[in-house]
Amino acid sequence: MPATGSGYSNLGTSGAVNIFSGSGYNSQGGNINITAGQSSYWGLTNDSHSDVIIKGGYDNVTTDAATITAEGGHIVSFNSSVSNGGNLLLKPGTGNAGGSNGTIKLDGVITIGYVIGIAGGTSGSPISILNQPTYVGVLPADNTNNYYQLPSPVTYPGRTYIIRNNSSSYNANITTAAGLLFAGNSNVGGATYTLNPTSSPKTVMAVSDGANWTIMVQN
Repeated sequence: MPATGSGYSNLGTSGAVNIFSGSGYNSQGGNINITAGQSSYWGLTNDSHSDVIIKGGYDNVTTDAATITAEGGHIVSFNSSVSNGGNLLLKPGTGNAGGSNGTIKLDGVITIGYVIGIAGGTSGSPISILNQPTYVGVLPADNTNNYYQLPSPVTYPGRTYIIRNNSSSYNANITTAAGLLFAGNSNVGGATYTLNPTSSPKTVMAVSDGANWTIMVQN
């Protein structure tokens, strides 16, 4: 705790704590590492250990309490080159001597990102849903502009989308940039999977296995 970080003193400008790494003209970049009790295990007894706790501040004025935001890195580019955003990885601890690995527990209501009303494209120029959130509500407008393309399952293994055809009149045709689309109850893959406007399958979950997409129908 900084010497001025107690009582009624601010930890930084407007009460903020700012930790930066690799700033200025540092040619090596820089990591921020927060590790609890590194090397202290040599002297730990009675199953004692060191935890890392990150907790938002309390609020007694407004309706909502503080938000904790963890975000992957960004590329700052001075040209038009294509770049990918940084990942956010949550990884449990590894078990030892046959013990089980740790778990990732979300204790509360889980909310996923969503978007609705996505217009489609033609069969030759389908609309990519690469950068859409997990829940994608598509809305084909006619019998021509109703194609949507999943990204390559090879490039994005484990990626998951929930796709619903919100149209009551037109099919929504799902394609893929690579691999095939396998219905969950079939071992035969195809290049296109159709979501119907009024009957099943109208909503599906698409999961990449690293080579193809598995399409699971949500009845």
